[in-house]
Amino acid sequence: SGPGPKPPTPNFWHPPFSSSFFVPPRFFTFFFFPPPPPPYCIMSVPRGHEINEKRWQGECNGELSRVLHASFGLDHYPHYLHRWAREEIDALERTLEAQLENVRAQKRQNEARAAMAAPFALHMRTAAPELGECVRVRDVLHPELLAILHERTHEHVLSPAFCAPHVDAAGGTCEGDVASGGATEGRGGDGDGQQGEAFDYEDDAAFDQRAFQEYVEEEAKGVHSFPLLSDHFCDRVARVVSQFRLFRVQYEAQHDLVKGNARVSPLLLMGLGWLQRFLLFIANNASLHLFPREHAYQLDASAPPSLSSPCLDWVNAYVVHYSPSPSQDGSVRQGLIRHTDDSEVTLNVNLGEGNFKGGVLRLYGERAEASAQPVCEFKPTKGRAVTHIGRHLHEVSPVEAGERISIIVWCRSNAMLRSALCPCCWINQRHAPAPSPSPSASSARPSAPVHSDCICGPQWN
Repeated sequence: SGPGPKPPTPNFWHPPFSSSFFVPPRFFTFFFFPPPPPPYCIMSVPRGHEINEKRWQGECNGELSRVLHASFGLDHYPHYLHRWAREEIDALERTLEAQLENVRAQKRQNEARAAMAAPFALHMRTAAPELGECVRVRDVLHPELLAILHERTHEHVLSPAFCAPHVDAAGGTCEGDVASGGATEGRGGDGDGQQGEAFDYEDDAAFDQRAFQEYVEEEAKGVHSFPLLSDHFCDRVARVVSQFRLFRVQYEAQHDLVKGNARVSPLLLMGLGWLQRFLLFIANNASLHLFPREHAYQLDASAPPSLSSPCLDWVNAYVVHYSPSPSQDGSVRQGLIRHTDDSEVTLNVNLGEGNFKGGVLRLYGERAEASAQPVCEFKPTKGRAVTHIGRHLHEVSPVEAGERISIIVWCRSNAMLRSALCPCCWINQRHAPAPSPSPSASSARPSAPVHSDCICGPQWN
């Protein structure tokens, strides 16, 4: 059992010598030279390259398997546990209670982090008030992308003037404030009603889909790039991020629960929730034609596509930092090992000038079809976005000089795709591909939902 002999290289295991001169029997090959792990199984991880994932152990996860079996059984059979022995039920109960405690612990950490938003907003009002001015669509987008949005939207407001967000009793930020991406309803936001009309995220006519298809560049299968943010806006966000990093160091020194719990810098905590929502709007419009399979699962297949019920309905956007000198707490990395994202679609946009050495984004294909060699290498440039399926295997090469700062946007389809597939089918793409939209139907989704024989599919429910 296990992955075999100690690997001669720090990353991936391969047989210690060539077998061209000797072909052993099949049973001998399996027991003494087990097959190498898939290319996404990391044997050892250099410091500063870690991801938020447990180390690969090379053996079956019996506890996870049993919990998944039990979850399906409890859902499918009314009296599933009647045939179980008492000690088996006790073991399942202990496992579920441990998972529940893990959920509660991470919930407490999230609440502690969310409490940072209000004092940071107050800090920004005094430390850098110029960064809190009203933001409009024309301020954010690259000029070429701006031309694809309807002209009437260019002056629409994405964020009002910076003000301290309201924080509820649990320490979380509430919808409608700066930290949670509010100020998108109605007009104004600064109290005088003069800031202008708010951007309408459900305006299907705001985005020229045909023009966008000609605008993007295909880097590789399932990987596309396009200019997204203006240089001026990238500089503005980078200054907010710099202020947040300094503020977080002081804040963590006074709050133990937050320490070691901030590997990334979420946009929500920096008062940039409105930017997170706007990037989700861009991702939904972009992925409709770039990634049609992700739009194949919908609640009402007969309904026309509409931004009032978008496929991508969940978003988490955060800033990552890369440097030749990674930090102990993981908030600054040197690179990133090969991995996939827990997202349907990922959007990655660089904020800096690109005058760093290394830091190349390498992509290897989707997890079930990944190759040993990169299918694409993307050197980040200021304001340019690269977008790909979250299950596309990728890594960031070590930064050898300078600093690389990027916004990462994870987009999920909770009400559609993740309501139709179990995690195993989702991560291994065991579902039928969606048909490509017709070139003549620039905004058409597949005419019917696509389902596999997954246990979460309609044939099992």
